[in-house]
Amino acid sequence: MTDMPPSISCNSREPIEMVTSLIGNPFANFPVFTIDKPKQKVAPTRLFREDLLAYVENEIASLQKNWDGYGAHPIHPKVQKKLSDLIKSIPYPFWRSVSEDDITPNNSGTVSIEWQRAGMKIFLEIGSEYSTYFVKKSGVLIETNNNFLLDEYSTKTPFLIILNRYFLP
Repeated sequence: MTDMPPSISCNSREPIEMVTSLIGNPFANFPVFTIDKPKQKVAPTRLFREDLLAYVENEIASLQKNWDGYGAHPIHPKVQKKLSDLIKSIPYPFWRSVSEDDITPNNSGTVSIEWQRAGMKIFLEIGSEYSTYFVKKSGVLIETNNNFLLDEYSTKTPFLIILNRYFLP
């Protein structure tokens, strides 16, 4: 009679261990390859705007004095409100290219948003009183405004016109 290998039961947790103990690991000498996928901005869904609002409320609003370790001011409550209102009022297509990385708290208590697409860049810094924006095309400044009102009393239409003019989705 020849020696038979032990039987392997499907209900056991040990079949792989038993096989590798009998024949060894057949893949031990194969190199291991990993593929690092580049970070891609996920196409937003209907919840995308809500995700940005949650980011503003949970992350940006929670920043305390000296949040950057260099004496940064907390984000002003008026700035938080303006940013939330802006996210709610600008049509969805303009948020497709914006991720949390594009909404940046600044050490002065303001918040910046960047839109970038095909050599075009629009930068908006929201302050407690005034906001600033500039538009660059292929690195060349083509428009700027340093005293832009963006609050509950003014319509968001002027900034939306800027987005439409230079950054139609």
